[in-house]
Amino acid sequence: MPNTLLFSLQRAALPALPLLLMGCATPPKPPSEQLAAHAFETPEYFASNALPTVKASTLYARGGNGQGVKVALIDSGLNSTLPQFQGRLASMGYDFVRQQPDVVDIKGHGTQMAGILAANKNDQGMHGIAFNAQLIPMRFGDDKEPL
Repeated sequence: MPNTLLFSLQRAALPALPLLLMGCATPPKPPSEQLAAHAFETPEYFASNALPTVKASTLYARGGNGQGVKVALIDSGLNSTLPQFQGRLASMGYDFVRQQPDVVDIKGHGTQMAGILAANKNDQGMHGIAFNAQLIPMRFGDDKEPL
């Protein structure tokens, strides 16, 4: 297990993400309209270790799924042609390295982070924690920089 400051910050921030997304989106459903948390615990849900770790199914049962939330993805870009991101883009974003609107992800790291955040819930692989959120991809950094 890596012992770096970045890893420590990521581990500390992960449990707060569902609360942040819940607080920024639509209000929780009243108890009479809530589903049981286990109804969301599908193979697609368990394909990501992060979702069970933060008990995202409890968030989903209360109606929290990222609906109405826009998330800026500031990373190495995004492969927006993947089916996981169909309907997930609030904007085509911008590449601040090449000064152009195309945010092609050469390294793949930004695409991976976008999947964790907002990949579609479509029974294909895994879905993001806020599977109804909209992404605004931005590419920063240099292709030669390690991630």
